Amino acid sequence: MPPITQAVFLTSTMANVDPDAVAKVAYFTVGLGVIICSVYAAYHYVKIKSLPEDLIPKEKARQILAKNWYTLVPLFVLLVLVVLRTGLKIDIATMLFGPFLSWLSGLTILKGISNLIVFNIIMATVVAFCFPSVHRNVGSLFSTAMKNVFPCVSVQLSAGLMLGAFYAAGQIEAVQNFAMGLNQHVLKIGGGFSLMAVGMLTGSQTTAQNTIFSFLAPALISAGVDPVKTAVAGAHLAMSGQGMPPACLTTFVVCGLVGGILAKKVDPLKTMLYNMPMCIYFMIVGFVFLYI
Repeated sequence: MPPITQAVFLTSTMANVDPDAVAKVAYFTVGLGVIICSVYAAYHYVKIKSLPEDLIPKEKARQILAKNWYTLVPLFVLLVLVVLRTGLKIDIATMLFGPFLSWLSGLTILKGISNLIVFNIIMATVVAFCFPSVHRNVGSLFSTAMKNVFPCVSVQLSAGLMLGAFYAAGQIEAVQNFAMGLNQHVLKIGGGFSLMAVGMLTGSQTTAQNTIFSFLAPALISAGVDPVKTAVAGAHLAMSGQGMPPACLTTFVVCGLVGGILAKKVDPLKTMLYNMPMCIYFMIVGFVFLYI
């Protein structure tokens, strides 16, 4: 879900389009998916009429909010920055740091930081560091953050080297030329299901995009699919495959957490099957954007 949406950033890069344009679509498609899946889960899985007594907070919602409202300030700042920029076309980051962002966008490795979504997140993070509980624990926060993101970052670094080698060796261009000779329906349907299949087998939309979409995106664009729609479709199809059986990494993690909290065994495969409506929704959205 935007604004922090790695799936959209990655497909946008591969389709060579502005992530903002893709994120604007994802706000709606993912937001609608959240509503549909929430209603589905509420009616199919929640079988109780009220919470057990020990789970009901002793304080009213307004009392809890009044006591802890200040902790939401960084999130509120991010929300305001995004709404102003995407809804009202008022770009605070550019107004304050325009020359710096222009200079940063010219640096080969660091230019990704100049992306306005990324920079808005950085601005909200700076606000968070104004809180004593944050800036007094910088060391532990930094080490925990690095530990949490290293698996994902290491994959991204390796994928970057792989894609750079593919482009330099002409492999992307060769596959693109081959795809030009395919029937458009074969390219869209076959490519879409291939993207999902890798996500299903690896449990990672990142892997699916790096191995399949790096070739598929240029081919689809050459075949006449709009680049923004190509990126939207790639993000949704990869996420659809990631959540399906047999290897959704997110499901394995959540099942482990829930099982530990409840001291019960949680079947991850059954959980993935319960998640299928969400995955099917993302699949439908992906293929729709390949054909509209």
